[in-house]
This record gives sequence, structure tokens and C-alpha cells, in this order.
Amino acid sequence: MALCSQGSLLSLAILLLVFNFSCSQDPLENGNHIIKSATFLSPEFVLGPGSVENRNYFNVDFPRGHIALKSFNAEVIDESGNPVPLHETYLHHWVVDRYYQRKDKASATENNQRSDYKFAGNSGICQGRVLRQYFGLGSETRKTATHVPDPFGIEIGNPAEIPTGYEERWMLNVHAIDTRGVEDRLGCTECKCDLYNVTVDENGKPLRPDYTGGFYCCYDRTQCRIRPGFEGVKRSLYLRYTVKWVDWDSSIIPVKSLYLMSLILEKGLQVEYEVMPCNGTGVGVDECIDVKRTSLTMPTGGYVIYGVAHQHTGGTGSTLYRQDGRVICSSIPTYGEGKEAGNEAGYIVGMSTCYPEPGSVEIADGENLLESKYSRTQMHTGVMGINEDMKSSSYSWAVAVVALLGLAIAIAITIRYQLKRKAAGSSIRSSFAGNSGICQGSLLRQYFGLGSETRRTATHVPDPYGIEIGNPAEIPAGYEERWLLNVHAIDTRGAEDKLGCTECRCDLYNVTVDEYDRPLRPDYKGGLFCCYDHTQCKVRTGFEGTSRSLYLRYTVKWIAWDSSIVPVKIFIFDVTDTGKRLNVSTGINTESGCQVEYEVEACSTTGVTGNGCIDIKRTSLTMPTGGYVIYGVAHQHTGGVGSTLYGEDGRVICTSVPTYGEGMEAGNEAGYIVGMSTCYPKPGSIEIADRERLILESKYSNAQKHTGVMGLFYILVADRTPKHTTFLDSLVHAHESV
Repeated sequence: MALCSQGSLLSLAILLLVFNFSCSQDPLENGNHIIKSATFLSPEFVLGPGSVENRNYFNVDFPRGHIALKSFNAEVIDESGNPVPLHETYLHHWVVDRYYQRKDKASATENNQRSDYKFAGNSGICQGRVLRQYFGLGSETRKTATHVPDPFGIEIGNPAEIPTGYEERWMLNVHAIDTRGVEDRLGCTECKCDLYNVTVDENGKPLRPDYTGGFYCCYDRTQCRIRPGFEGVKRSLYLRYTVKWVDWDSSIIPVKSLYLMSLILEKGLQVEYEVMPCNGTGVGVDECIDVKRTSLTMPTGGYVIYGVAHQHTGGTGSTLYRQDGRVICSSIPTYGEGKEAGNEAGYIVGMSTCYPEPGSVEIADGENLLESKYSRTQMHTGVMGINEDMKSSSYSWAVAVVALLGLAIAIAITIRYQLKRKAAGSSIRSSFAGNSGICQGSLLRQYFGLGSETRRTATHVPDPYGIEIGNPAEIPAGYEERWLLNVHAIDTRGAEDKLGCTECRCDLYNVTVDEYDRPLRPDYKGGLFCCYDHTQCKVRTGFEGTSRSLYLRYTVKWIAWDSSIVPVKIFIFDVTDTGKRLNVSTGINTESGCQVEYEVEACSTTGVTGNGCIDIKRTSLTMPTGGYVIYGVAHQHTGGVGSTLYGEDGRVICTSVPTYGEGMEAGNEAGYIVGMSTCYPKPGSIEIADRERLILESKYSNAQKHTGVMGLFYILVADRTPKHTTFLDSLVHAHESV
């Protein structure tokens, strides 16, 4: 059954795509390709409470001919066409595989001779029976973008690629679990073997004794335990999927279809793995995040066009790194908050995607690091960490020299100010220059500022941009430009509660008044007002340690100013911004109600269940003046799992996620944020309009309470782009020159 339509231009993609360009290719055209669209239904599958559907459907309806795929979207519906929410039928995953069927043989089935058909696979390094798909998502399918942007497309139906005597067909796999009335809904979706009463796999082979959950326990027609007395009817369901495509022509640039990268465990590609809870590993719950990494070799290089990760409940994000440590793509989940389909509380209902400007993110042949993060406030079984791929001088600041195990740098900032020369008989007067952000006052007016993440956070300003300082036209008459440095450091050697000291908990500092002797609010439990200069955090009884001399060593890089440099403005946003403007505010840098820090309540006091145990704080901000984003980074404290700045239309401007240390040495201290990923969009690719309403989102693990945390976001914005040819223009010129 298909509903077909033709529409206007669009851009779409699923997973991470990579392309190569050859100078022999035809020149690019702006060509107005007609987007074709068709909506299909899978074969019917019937589920009752606790039952499982996981089977392959061969030769499903799919567009035919030599075409370029532009998107693929899917969802589970009932027989009336109504979307089915995840808390009723959990969509573990769906995948679509391309295969070639012998023309003189019947349609392929699982029982056919394998010589009768062969799978085409993708260009990834994980093939076998899994991860060979062209498309595939899970619970996140409704809110995850899959479009492949123009002028790219996933080429299918090319007669030159189809083996002689075969024809191209498509197979659909749907893995769905009916969780109505089940005893343990999360346990059923994570396929815990005891809930399915399973000890052998679908082929009758005994499972490993230590295998406690995963898709070997929830195969087709297995049954998850339901509550005694629950009765529910069986119902007919379908996977409704919509495919969009354009007819193939020489103006389309083909992308290598989907590098799917799984975390590599002890024996090759295991696809799924277990996350042990904090209390089961002996690790403190200071961040309670499981981080799994693996090193992967990219078969062939190219330019990244799209990227997205696939995770299960409990996931907090996944990042693909280049060999030099730069972020290729970070993909973080969105958890639902309601009951309606597409917003189911406790489930991952979407994954953020990456759409780099063509030509801006290149992968060379070599190793890349994949990192997947899960909350481990409780055990999770059968989770996945899959990344799906479609393939001059700068500023540097604040490098500390002491490992954070004994010293926590809460924040180090530099502020530009003007000092008035002292005239005879007059006092010295100063004026702070501030930045272009909306939070000024006595906080957040800095030019630079980082914390524990300083060693592993990129700070360079890319060419041809620069932060202009020392401009005589900007310095008031009679003043000279100078710089102020603020360092907030806490010596945690011998501390009774190391995390509590770094979070400035008032009881540990025995503080009830601020540094000006003003009484603190009764509900103020921790933060900057309790760990000011010369305060003392509680140390263990009997601990003795010597005082020592320390310094902040900082390295600055610059170039002499000239007219070829494009100046940028510094904007600092705060997730605690209330939007209230102070009465004394004037001009473009009007002060707003920025609280700078806030508290994160623990799951146990908020009633949150095992949905990832993530605190999400959002605020709406108005951009004073627009421009093009050239850099972005967030600042978070221990417990942070990432921060995202969104545009008014919901597009992602920048996502910045933390890296936690795993050792004892400086720069890799276990339990501390030792780096934040950064965004370097292709110049001109991300524009913010004047007075555009932005959404800032900050996420923290709330496995335990956190005090005095921050959710700041720094961006550098240029009001114009440099004059140079675009990447796509260069491809056309390359062809024309040939």
C-alpha cells in the first residue's frame, strides 16, 4: 500500500554520510530536482501484552529505478492509522537492508539458499548480519532528522552495480515490544532474560551464564512477564514509512552509504553491551556516567555530510572524534516529557544530528575515536552505541599546572578594562569594557573564561577572524587598556568531601554570610557565595598538608591587526537568565537577571524514575544583534552531560559535551570534567538573526544533588563572512578547469 506525491525541493539524510569528489565529475548545478515521496506500510504484525515482533520482511514496497534517496522516516501505527506511543509498543529498532535477488528464483526468505540473494550492505566496517543496513533507528525515530542535503544523495538502482541475473530489492526488519501491562517496562525494553524466562537464543543455543539481557533474550515471539491479572487484547500494527527521493542525474553528488560504527568489545563487534550501576562498580556518584570508547579505522576518507547516534534509554550522548581529538559529530538524546506519541516520558524520542557545511569536516584514512555515554544510576542491559555516518594565529588561555585531584579550578577569567591616568590631585578611575553578551553586571563580562576543562578545550579563533583589542578608537580619551585576571581555585587535598568542596557547599565551609558579611538565604546550600577568598573547606581529622605556591600559567597567541581580519563579538549566555532587565541597564549590553549558578536536585527527591536521571534546564534568550557563528563552547561543572544552543526554529546552533578524566595525571583526572567539545561551523553556515529568540539547554546527571553548578555558553559571532569562494563553487571551478 502506498501513498505517492511529488513536492518541492528538500534536503534529507539518515546517519553519517561521506563523499569523495573527482575532478572528472560533471559540474554541479543548482538544478531544481523534483522531490518525490511515497508512504508505505509494512506487512501486518500482531502483538498482545508482553509479546515481541522481530522478523524480516523481504521484497517490501520501495521506490524503484536509478534514483537518489533523500530521506526515510518511520513510525508504528495501529490499524486505524493512529501513531502508537512507546509506552504501549516500544520500537526497539527498525532497519532497511538493500539486497539483490536472482530473477529466476522465488522471493528471498530466511530459508532460501544464500546464493539466491546477496546483501548489498553499506560502506561501514561492521557488516555481518547486523549493521549492514542503509537506514535504521529506534525509539528516537519520530524526532530525528534524516534528510540528505542538496546536492547530495544516496544512489540506488544503478544498473552498473546490480549483478547480472539479479534485481535490486529491499528487506525490512522491525523489532517491537508490547509493554502494556508488563511487570517491569524498562526491563522488558532492555530485554532482561529473567523477565522473558529465556536461557537459549532463537536457534536453541544456550546463552552465556553472564548474559543477563539483550536482543538474544527478546527475539521474535518471546513473551515478557506481565502483571498478574492484567488482560489486554491483541492488536494489528504496522510500520508506516515514508521515502523521499529524486531521479538520478549527473548533478547529484553520491555519498557513501552510512558508515555504522559500533563499540568494539572483547571479541569484535558486539553491537550491544551492559552498563553497570555506580553502586555496583565502587565508583562514586559524582558524575555517575558510563563512558565507553573504542578506536576505529576509517576505510576511506571523505567529507562528512551528516551524522547521528543511536542509543537506548539511559543514553546521554555519543561523540565521534578525529584522530587529532577534534569533534566530528556529537549526537545527544532528547527524552520525552508526556504521554503522547513522540513525547513519551522516560524514553529517548529524538537524537540530535550534525549537518556540517559541505567541505568543512574531512576525515582522512586513519583512526577515529567513538565515545558513547550512558547514565549508570541503575544497571542497563542490551544498550547500543552506534554512530551512523554519511561521510593564522588564534587565542589560547588558562593552562594550569597542578592535577585537579588536589586542586580544583572553579573558573579563571580575564576581563578587559580601561584605566584612567591619574592626574595631579585626582584618584584613579577604571571602566570595564565587557563583552557583547546580555549578562554583564559584575559577572559574565569576561573576554575569556574556563574552569577544570581548560587543558583539553580548544580556544583558537580560526582565520580570517580575530578578537580585536587595543583599537585606539575604542579606548576613551584619557584612559589606557589593561587586563584583569580572576582565579578561583580550591585546594582539595585532605578534604572530607572533595566533590562537596568543589561545589562550594556551605556546611563544609561553615559559612552563613557572604564575603560582605550579608546573611545568606536560608535555602542557599552551596555556590560561589560560600567559597570566596580565604574561606576554608573541612578537611579530614588528622590530615596534615603543607601550603604551597601556585601560579596560573597562561599562553596568548595573536597577530597584528590589519583590514583583512574579520572582527568577532563575544557573547556569553547563562541558562539561569530570567530575562528580567535591570532598571540601570542602558544600551546594547543591557544587564539581565542572570543568576550564573543553580542547584540540581537528586532523582530521589524529584520522583524521577530510571529514564536517564538527567536534569534538563532551559531558558529563552534574545540575541541582541545577529551575525555568523564561528565558534561555540559550553561551561559545565562535575555532573554535566552537555549543553545545546538552539535557534528560534529549533535548529541546533552548537552542542558542547564534556569529557571526563579517567586517571590520576594532570589533564585526565578521574571524575572531573577535563574538556568540553567545541563547534567550528563553516563560515557563513550558521547565522543568527537580529533579536532572534534562542533556547539554551543545559543537562546534568541528577543521580545526586549538585550545588553551585553553571550552564554557560560562549559563542563568537562575526557580522560578515570573509570574501572567498565556497566549497561547492570550488568543485565547479575544478571541473571547468579540467
